[in-house]
Amino acid sequence: MKQQTNRWIAVGTLGVMGFTGMGFMSGTAQAKKSTIAKYGAIAGAALAGYGLVKGNGRAATVGAVAGVGSYYLYKHYKKEEDRRQGWYQKRYGKNWRRHYKPRPKPHRKSVEERREDWYRKRYGNDWKRHYHH
Repeated sequence: MKQQTNRWIAVGTLGVMGFTGMGFMSGTAQAKKSTIAKYGAIAGAALAGYGLVKGNGRAATVGAVAGVGSYYLYKHYKKEEDRRQGWYQKRYGKNWRRHYKPRPKPHRKSVEERREDWYRKRYGNDWKRHYHH
């Protein structure tokens, strides 16, 4: 029975960590990051509550740590988003939402795209004849 409980704790912990980590690895907007961090905090709190109800100290501790960490990230992202929105409100007044767009992470080109760009720049329209994969 103890072995099965440890497996569920591991699954819950990995689920919380994976769920909160998904948004930070992808190139999502800041608002989406804060939403994912908020749901991660909720999942961590649920895991901590489960550990407290079942009397499992390890699950409660892991859930509490995951929840507090995700909540800290949520507050950080929310503060950053509020700061950016404040700048738009100050600049554009009551029509600020018309101009505001959440900032996505910049797209990084792959090695292949950078290589093709180099050949285009060097050889112009004739770049495909010189390009060798």
